[in-house]
Amino acid sequence: MLRSTCLAATLALVGVATQGCAGAEPVSAPTSLEQPKPRVNLFLAFDDSVGVEGSVVPRVENTGTAPVDIELVTQSGGRIVREHGPTRNAGRFPALDRSKAAAVVVRSTGRNDALSPGTRTFRFGADFRLDAESDGLPTDNGNNLVQRGLYDGPAQYKLQIDKGYASCRVAGDRGAVLARAPMPVETDQWYRVTCLRQGDSLKLNLLKEDDGEWDSLGPWTASGRIGLVRLARGTPLTIGAKTLAGGEIVRSGPDQFNGAVDNVQFKLF
Repeated sequence: MLRSTCLAATLALVGVATQGCAGAEPVSAPTSLEQPKPRVNLFLAFDDSVGVEGSVVPRVENTGTAPVDIELVTQSGGRIVREHGPTRNAGRFPALDRSKAAAVVVRSTGRNDALSPGTRTFRFGADFRLDAESDGLPTDNGNNLVQRGLYDGPAQYKLQIDKGYASCRVAGDRGAVLARAPMPVETDQWYRVTCLRQGDSLKLNLLKEDDGEWDSLGPWTASGRIGLVRLARGTPLTIGAKTLAGGEIVRSGPDQFNGAVDNVQFKLF
């Protein structure tokens, strides 16, 4: 196993390209968001309000550069509450349930949609901790982490932890590519997952938190025709569950993420 030591592990979160540095000393995972803000388009850290662990998260704000509107949407009593994360606060999404659901819905508001990459290189990801029970219900049989666009739409990028396996899908006007980790994640354990699209190639990376450090388990790559990844301006980017264009959670199958999420990021190069 490679101990993620150089800047590659830490900067993977903030979308900075790095090269290997064999022989470097281990570095600790960030412990405070008082550090300089990452230079990314989108960064959501669930630290925008004060409250005790278990209290409802009332809002989430973007500390990245993209102008966006952010809304927290819920269904059937689902909610997002505070939980201790790998840095400060994390968002705890609903446990496995037939009807309860919650999601963070992000909409681009700028003149140029910084969350619609087209043919440009981009990276997106998040930290997550998956519940021991996270699938098996007909209405909650997936774990969507970060997603923009639907499977049958003209374009999509998506990170998910379905059946315990991290995977990334990017679809454009020429086709779709899926990169998948070969081993399942452990439940109740913090991980950091990122997906990089560059041309017709995807690189999925997964890091495991271990006493304040991050062990690199990947990366894994996949390639194929992707083309133009252009999302309509009204298409929401969602965290934690699948929604329709209007932001409403899909009742028939929200693919609710069951667990905690932190440090969601998107970087356009």
